[in-house]
Amino acid sequence: MNQYKTIYPIALATLLCLASCKDGKNEAAISIASNDTTNVVKQMETVQATATTNFIIKVIESADGNPISEITFSHNNIVTPTASVSGNATITEAKDYAAQGIPANAVAACGSWWAGSGDYFYAIATEKGIDIFQGYIDEMQEDKGYHWKKMKEIAK
Repeated sequence: MNQYKTIYPIALATLLCLASCKDGKNEAAISIASNDTTNVVKQMETVQATATTNFIIKVIESADGNPISEITFSHNNIVTPTASVSGNATITEAKDYAAQGIPANAVAACGSWWAGSGDYFYAIATEKGIDIFQGYIDEMQEDKGYHWKKMKEIAK
């Protein structure tokens, strides 16, 4: 039984670390000096909270049971509300930017698909700060593309 007291915190830390690492960004190194899993979770939260620029997604449930994603944007530890969209939004990996018409120099992107349509966002660094763009796509649309439009400017 004692072997599980050692393996469980190590497995938990490994899973948390792998879940937070994306394409070499936000890499986290966690060392476990004891069997204190609470400390490991706190360390992971600190690593995730100090990421300089990214979308933050919080999925909640609407009154009718459908997922709603509350999307905010974090830059230099300042969090800016961005949008509330239907579905389970996810962070878009840089390798998928071109397929969605997102510029290669975007600093972050995310999107959600739900019930035949999707809402998408990306951020570009500018001399003045950050520009956030919003796009949409619908399975019934007759044209192509994500209909990107600048929705917000965040000053430095």
